[in-house]
Amino acid sequence: MTSLFKALFITMSAFIILPIAACNNATSNATANKGDTATASASNSAPANGATYVSYQADGRPVMITGNHLFINEVSNDAAKGVVKIAVTDFGKNPAEVIKIIAHDKGATAISHSAGGGAPFSSDPFAEIMIRNQNHYADVADVNITQITANDVEGTFSGKFTGERSLSDTSKETIIITNGKFHLPFRKS
Repeated sequence: MTSLFKALFITMSAFIILPIAACNNATSNATANKGDTATASASNSAPANGATYVSYQADGRPVMITGNHLFINEVSNDAAKGVVKIAVTDFGKNPAEVIKIIAHDKGATAISHSAGGGAPFSSDPFAEIMIRNQNHYADVADVNITQITANDVEGTFSGKFTGERSLSDTSKETIIITNGKFHLPFRKS
């Protein structure tokens, strides 16, 4: 009887220990995958195979916008004016964040003192980022179009953006955007 009890105990222990080990292994893999994702986001690694994305660091905070979180308001190329317009929304944030850029469609564009309101509707170089429902306009920004085809545009951006902290606190807030990258299809929603 004791032998039967020991055999039953060992068998039952195996049924308990194996699932726990499997769960621990799954948790380790999930943690490793999360770590890989965080590392990719922190280094702003571009998604593979020409995927649609926008990535940047806002005051050192990595941001990667892809998939359902990336809404394209407008990405267009006006070849006659030599201008690319980019307006995208990050619905992965609450409140959503918006980036608007108007730049030359070839090479580098230096942007300084973007004015609120008028420039997004013209062909003047312009850059704006809306964070926490507040518009921040480029004091100094650089946009570089690295590749443009009939279907999409790819490039980099960075700069110093200033805006009011909130509707109730009108003191100025500066946000530094670094390591900005994008690969976007031409589209207007």
